[in-house]
This record gives sequence, structure tokens and C-alpha cells, in this order.
Amino acid sequence: RFSSVKLPAGVDIKRNSVGAALQAGVDIPVGKDLYLNLDVKKVYIGTKVSAGGKEIGKFKVDPVLVGVGLGWKF
Repeated sequence: RFSSVKLPAGVDIKRNSVGAALQAGVDIPVGKDLYLNLDVKKVYIGTKVSAGGKEIGKFKVDPVLVGVGLGWKF
């Protein structure tokens, strides 16, 4: 879902879209039942752009996301 999009007057995008994502990560033990989690995601998503109700093109977004977290096993 695309949100908080600021476009010129009369221009809009399709707000809902589906895309692919690739992810790789690792859990590293740092103590008893405590883990450091590291991961990287590559996301591929796009949407249609319209002006005056007519489709005028496509908008592609493909960010790389990096995550760090702590996990506790109980």
C-alpha cells in the first residue's frame, strides 16, 4: 500500500500493489536464549500513474531494507 504520497494536482497513483521480495538473514546467539537478528530485504514493487483519470505511466520502487533486532527465546 502506498501512503503519504504528494503529487501535483490532477496526478494520482494506484494505492494498492503487489510485488516480490527477497530476504536473507541470520540469528546470532549472544547469550542464553538471546539472539541478534540481522537481515537484508530487496523489494520489487510498482504502481500505475494516472492524470485526469487516464493512465500515463508506471512508477517503480525497489528499495533495499536492512534490519537489526534482538530476539528472546522462551
